[in-house]
Amino acid sequence: MKAAHVLLCLFILSFFLPAKSISADSVQVRQNDSVKVSEAKTLSKDSRFYRYDSSFVWADSRDLSEAVSRITGSYVFRFNNGGRNSIYFNGISDKETGIFRDGVQINDVYFGGFDVQSQSVNDIERIEEISAVSSFIYGPSPSGKSFNIITKDKLHRKPFSQFRYSQDRFNSLYADVFFSLPLAAKVNFLAGVTKHSIDGRYGNTEFDVWNGRSRLSYVPSDKLSIRADFYYNNISRGLNEGLDTSQTTEELADDDAVVRNPYSNEEIEQFNFGLTAGSKMFGKNFFTTLQVYSNNTLRRYSNAIADSSLVTAGFSPSENFHYISNSVRLSQEGSFRLSRNSGIRFYGAVNAYMNRYDKNVRFSKEDLTASLKGELYFGPASVTLLAGKSANNSAGGFSKGAEFRVTVYSRKNFSADLFGGLNETRYDVISYEPYSTKKSYYEAGFRISASDQFSITQTFFSENDLGGLSTDLHARVWNIFADAGYSYSRSPMMPEHLAKFDLSYRGFLFRNKLNLRAGFSGNYLMRKDTEPVFDQKTYEVSYMSGSFQTDQFSIDAYIGARIGRANINLTLANIFDSFAYGAQLYPLDNRGGFLNSVSRFTIVWDFID
Repeated sequence: MKAAHVLLCLFILSFFLPAKSISADSVQVRQNDSVKVSEAKTLSKDSRFYRYDSSFVWADSRDLSEAVSRITGSYVFRFNNGGRNSIYFNGISDKETGIFRDGVQINDVYFGGFDVQSQSVNDIERIEEISAVSSFIYGPSPSGKSFNIITKDKLHRKPFSQFRYSQDRFNSLYADVFFSLPLAAKVNFLAGVTKHSIDGRYGNTEFDVWNGRSRLSYVPSDKLSIRADFYYNNISRGLNEGLDTSQTTEELADDDAVVRNPYSNEEIEQFNFGLTAGSKMFGKNFFTTLQVYSNNTLRRYSNAIADSSLVTAGFSPSENFHYISNSVRLSQEGSFRLSRNSGIRFYGAVNAYMNRYDKNVRFSKEDLTASLKGELYFGPASVTLLAGKSANNSAGGFSKGAEFRVTVYSRKNFSADLFGGLNETRYDVISYEPYSTKKSYYEAGFRISASDQFSITQTFFSENDLGGLSTDLHARVWNIFADAGYSYSRSPMMPEHLAKFDLSYRGFLFRNKLNLRAGFSGNYLMRKDTEPVFDQKTYEVSYMSGSFQTDQFSIDAYIGARIGRANINLTLANIFDSFAYGAQLYPLDNRGGFLNSVSRFTIVWDFID
């Protein structure tokens, strides 16, 4: 009842927050934004961007990990709905996968990785996928792929408000209120509150979170942008260490299956503050950014098992963690034109880090890094050189890399491109169990596209002799869209074969008054002989297990519609009733068969005065 009252209050509040009417997807605010200095939030002009409104809202992603999991090459270890899901890419662990928000790295400075539940899904405007070759120059932990969350941010000329409500199974309720208020012609205030709670499928899997966010933006001209951000997260979740494997498959499938630890949980409180200034003081082709960021995290891990049974049970005693991460980045990017079809683009940055912990740690508390990226483009080809250096680097030496791209054929609506690159990263990885990484990553591939009707991207990669490949395919015939991805990996942390697909109808009906999207999405994966098992106290892989090595095949059906000022989505999950695991011993919660699998109903509604 308490959660219901909170949701009702948030819903009523939305009626009093005026909004500007929009004409497309509900989460995409289309308004004049001519003085916005957009470079302050993106990391690279060569990145691939996925709009949340066009890519993920229709499939009703519940959190950041579900949105990223639709990108070919990514794999997410899901720890039940509301869990601290781990994002892997091409076999590279979550601790070496960079997560940024508006250009600022927000990986967990103590444990590594990222708690996806600390980012409200309704605050996402776009997801920037940064090249695996060049990611290392933007932060201290990436040795592979990075993702940059670009949040909703418009210099609105009129007030705007938005309400998102989602209902899932196991009493999962999600509500978000977002509003924007122009305080002056060039001053804007944004704020949002998210409440998400779930009873959980199994014992000790309850989850509860409050996400709060606010932003004050000042854009005096098209040459200067100043932004102050504040984020607050309060997370509470049960940690049951998975299901008791001595049970039969039928017992494991039951919601009353016995869990290994019904007594442990965690409570996390976070305060994040950021200040960003972007300027074109040196001319329109040069952009300077200064970012100051601070993260204060308190985590309380509680285990109520008696101390005498801890050794037998294999679980850790209760412990509190408190750590503060402060960082300052000064970056400069720009371009020079050499001729009509050639020029130079560059990016350079200096980062200073100062971290504080309430216990002794083996990894560096302070660090100073410098990175440089230079790109020479000439006609249809470009070559980029990359370098980075850490002052406190036990691995020693420079991190360095290079990549290229060339258009080998281009005519009318058809083009063919080749690309490739390599890097050698030498960094102390941010992690509770710190280690130095000296890794070599190579990739090469091609892309063929025919306007918006067809495209295929084939990538081959190798990371420390553990290679693989990925294939990304998009096709469109009339209003039928087909998106498919396949990846093969020799990494022990990835499925050997992983296929994803989405087949949908997208079109306007009733004289363009109804924007409809309906389709099927799913995946197939073939597991290896071993699977990782995670320690939920340290967020680390504790050992590799050979249990439950079943392949996975799951299909969801969904329908979404834009009606007036609202997006409405309905998801029928796992319609073939497969029993699958998102991580070792943690079954996916989208199970129940066709008649029992109406798993989610979501509405995103814009309100106007």
